[in-house]
Amino acid sequence: MNNKLVAIIVVAILVVAGGAIAVIYSNNSGTDNKPSVASDIRLVVYGNANGDDYLDNNDLTYLQNVLDGKNKENKFCDTNCDGKTNQEDVEYLKAILAGTASEIYYENLNGNIASVRQPVNTIGADYWPIMYGIMAIGATDILTWTDSGIYNSLSTNDIYRGLDTSNIRNFGSGFHEGYDFETIMSTNLDAIVCGSEDIYFVGIEDKFSDESKIDMIRLPFWEGGDVSSAVITLAYLLGNSEYIENAHKFIEFQDRIQKIIDDGLSNVDKKETVLVTYLGSSTESSLEVEVECRGSGSYECSIIAGMNNLASYLNQEGKLSSDTMYYNTDQEYIIGKNPDWVIILGSGSGLFPNENKLKTSYDVGAKYLVTTSAAKNNQIAVSGSGITSGTMQMNTALYLACTVYADAFENVDADAFLQEYIDNFTSVNNGLSSTDSDYLKADSTGFIYIPSKV
Repeated sequence: MNNKLVAIIVVAILVVAGGAIAVIYSNNSGTDNKPSVASDIRLVVYGNANGDDYLDNNDLTYLQNVLDGKNKENKFCDTNCDGKTNQEDVEYLKAILAGTASEIYYENLNGNIASVRQPVNTIGADYWPIMYGIMAIGATDILTWTDSGIYNSLSTNDIYRGLDTSNIRNFGSGFHEGYDFETIMSTNLDAIVCGSEDIYFVGIEDKFSDESKIDMIRLPFWEGGDVSSAVITLAYLLGNSEYIENAHKFIEFQDRIQKIIDDGLSNVDKKETVLVTYLGSSTESSLEVEVECRGSGSYECSIIAGMNNLASYLNQEGKLSSDTMYYNTDQEYIIGKNPDWVIILGSGSGLFPNENKLKTSYDVGAKYLVTTSAAKNNQIAVSGSGITSGTMQMNTALYLACTVYADAFENVDADAFLQEYIDNFTSVNNGLSSTDSDYLKADSTGFIYIPSKV
């Protein structure tokens, strides 16, 4: 166990019982008096009665106090999701903690109650942010199928370097209704980790029978920008103590960056304006452009970085659908808004060994935005489309904050945090020391391209 996590004690007791593994989780934080349920709960598993980031005996105590009239009831007290809170929920929570519950209930990305049957021995992944989340908690050992996008980039994207992909197969597309249901059923997976029911495997839950189905684990790995919630919830749904420990390391890492950003922004008097855009096929003569709106993850990245996103009036309800998260318009829209900064999402979804691809996107963007303040002041940033959302989102936000508000973050080393992410939450440098020639160093990646930094 990492000594940094001295507050976390995860005890795994292996019990031979029909091949099942019983896992007991204990949070020995040294605080007996837990706060009441917070308004923003990250671990959205039913049974997380006290609303913290752990599913443990403290929840049992809180739940019992609810039944005794000492604590306030909340929806996560209904552990078995039968519509009422009673002693049966206490017993069901005990079963979850012992690893003997038949299923675990949670609130999915669309706000619906869903469940995952236990144990989970095999999973599939749809879309790269899901893959990065699975890597972050170390659950690639049970990953056996992915969508075609992930599968086709396993040997070409540096972020998968060091990952054993020999047992991973391709189930094709999971986008909208374009999936092959028979192929999906033939995978015999226990669960597929994916996103919103409006975008991925649309309608698939209605096609399953009670006897034959795959649990669709829908979590906000990029949609909505609540990555920490996705990571910690997935770990508990998979019911593995190692994944849970890794997930806590990840959200501790995210929280450290968030605090640094918050502390730095407290010294910023005026927010810089920004628009985040995807060029698509846009050129000087073709004006097509896509503006990233609320729910896209990329929008949220700019907000975390302390910027005033001029697309805030679009998709104010945060609806998670392709029709609302992206505003298809033309270059004149951005020119008319005249933001202080423009963030262009370039091609690619991972780490780049050089900046050539990002610079190409910059060259196109700088030409069509030549009249804007962003272009005149060299304030156009280009990132891979996969680092403004998903598990790298907080790192990207830190890079942006350090650049946009340089004076407030002059003592912050964003590269050091990126190196920590690469080393601890990807397989890129597995088995390598920092002196090896193949060791990927953060300051040599094409993580983000900003001419003012070059």
